[in-house]
Amino acid sequence: MNAFYLLCGGGLLLVLLLPWDEIHGGALVGGGKWTQSQRTAFNALQRSTFGASFVGIVYGMFCGDLPLIAKPLSLPMFESIGKLSYGAYMYHLVILQVYVAQYKSFVNFYPSHLAFVYLAILLLAFITSYFSYLLIERPFSVLWGKFIQRLTTGDGTSR
Repeated sequence: MNAFYLLCGGGLLLVLLLPWDEIHGGALVGGGKWTQSQRTAFNALQRSTFGASFVGIVYGMFCGDLPLIAKPLSLPMFESIGKLSYGAYMYHLVILQVYVAQYKSFVNFYPSHLAFVYLAILLLAFITSYFSYLLIERPFSVLWGKFIQRLTTGDGTSR
């Protein structure tokens, strides 16, 4: 079973590192630029390899076979990030749309500007998600819990 997890980890590393290899001189694949057939093979197999490898790693964490990965991800810090991440995913498009809508013409982007915009949108999305959690999700969760409790225990009135 350990060989399976090594294969999954190797698949993830392969998919993540091979594009950087071509950009930086191609030490792993032929010492230069990729041929068209190598690019086609990579593009055809990249997503399947990533998906299968990722599922294998998640399976290993679920079964308890990979405690070095599962234990740090069980820390309370990651629990709070997990609660906010879906909201950040939902709100980042709205924030990005507002940001893009402010420009009336084409803007030249620089790497430092793109990094700043990326981090600013990420931060704003998580802040918006946090306030959404406080003002909407948590009160409705409490209300839902009371509703379920009333349904299961009965409220003492008959119709």
